[in-house]
Amino acid sequence: MIKKKNKCFKRLIRNLFIILIISEIGIIYSVLKHDSFSYLIDNFIKINLNFLEYMISGFLILSLYDIFNI
Repeated sequence: MIKKKNKCFKRLIRNLFIILIISEIGIIYSVLKHDSFSYLIDNFIKINLNFLEYMISGFLILSLYDIFNI
């Protein structure tokens, strides 16, 4: 039982790190697509919504991966 909890906890931590990396890559892509970091300052709320979209998509992908690999 303890091994199963440790496995789930490690999987959760791994998923959170992967989601964070996917989200950061998405934000950097959004900024570089518009060729300036002033875009980041001017459109802060829009970029935060993009960050949320990238997090949700990363969570969905990893959840599907975990479901099919259990």
